[in-house]
Amino acid sequence: MTYREFLFEISAYRKFGIRLGLENIRRLMETLGSPQKKLKIIHVSGTNGKGSVSNFLMTILNAYGFKTGLFTSPHLCSVRERFIINGSPVSRKNLSAVYCMVKKACETIGENRDFNPTYFEIMTAMAIVYFSLEKTDYAVLETGLGGRLDATNIFADILCIITTIAKDHTEHLGNSVAEIAHEKASIIKSGSRVVVGNVPRAALKVIEKTCRKLKVMPKVMGRDYNADLKKNALNGSEFDFTAGSLKIRDLELRKTIGSNQVENAAVAIMGINEILPMDEKHIRSIKEAFWPGRFEILRRKSSIIVIDCAHNPQGMITFRKNLALFGKKTKFALIFGVLKDKDYGEMIKEIPFECFSSVTAVVPPVPDRALDTGALAELLGEKSGKVPVTESGSLEKTIRHYLGKKMNIAVAGSLFLAGEARKILGLSPSD
Repeated sequence: MTYREFLFEISAYRKFGIRLGLENIRRLMETLGSPQKKLKIIHVSGTNGKGSVSNFLMTILNAYGFKTGLFTSPHLCSVRERFIINGSPVSRKNLSAVYCMVKKACETIGENRDFNPTYFEIMTAMAIVYFSLEKTDYAVLETGLGGRLDATNIFADILCIITTIAKDHTEHLGNSVAEIAHEKASIIKSGSRVVVGNVPRAALKVIEKTCRKLKVMPKVMGRDYNADLKKNALNGSEFDFTAGSLKIRDLELRKTIGSNQVENAAVAIMGINEILPMDEKHIRSIKEAFWPGRFEILRRKSSIIVIDCAHNPQGMITFRKNLALFGKKTKFALIFGVLKDKDYGEMIKEIPFECFSSVTAVVPPVPDRALDTGALAELLGEKSGKVPVTESGSLEKTIRHYLGKKMNIAVAGSLFLAGEARKILGLSPSD
């Protein structure tokens, strides 16, 4: 099978949409011979920060000398981004070959019953097969949606991490922070080490209740470990990490921007501390960690471009805080697009319109899920004050227009929009 044939076939699985449940993935992994049993799995759940924490984990584990697989979702530009080993995405040839193995297993199951796995279930199975074939020492798995019924939640984890808890995907996970926390905390297994990031008190109560039932002791940010921020600037951050008597001073982040990334790095460090002897030299490798589309700053001739994956209210709050690092005198043209299943009303409330000279509503490259520009522009106009709001049917034309005028640009509102912006700017190849 060629890579193009793989892309064509895998796209058909999207028609099954989101269907939470564990029966399909259990049957699929059994048919594949349970390759997950060969892996040491680190499981990462949460509302925001999952990808960044997972990337920090991979970076540190690589520094220790371990071969580490990383499975994240969704991808920004290429499906190959979902399957990374030691920082390198899977090759087209290997991805096609792994898909053929999973496809054969699906056909075997389907001989005796109706079997219609979802896109994410296929992706999860492919990740496990690939990491197993490559004999990775560790596999870091990011949940797709929630945790309790997520396809990643059938594996035995040596470490479970919950990054943040906020309202998102409420149609699937519940309308309160406590309900969402229950879904996320359901990745915790008896016998696993557990690390919790900066979560609301209501969420922490739920997480701790789950831990008590399973007789595990969670390590919680602000109680068991801390990140003391010393510098937060556009050229990086500095912080001290403490966990009991352990203290690592003057840690640096050079390629990830914002105090939120300092917290994400601390979560990852605490996770490493739970499973490996602490080695300060290896921990300092986080300074070179980079995760695209997370307040990514580019400079093109006379323009500054910021690309951010903020796609829920908590993400927009972080976007606002990070944008303030530029100072009040630096203005941007905001290019904003959202999905209609997101809490875009609350997201718009968090937009710092005082930072923008103009706002353009666009459609993320998933038209069946996107909020149309007319409705979005109307909502933006109600909150923008004197900042003009326009609509555009083309993200590329909008970016080129502002670059032609030598204006600074900020792109936010959707991970899909961030990925498309990176393609347009030549930062990532498409599939």
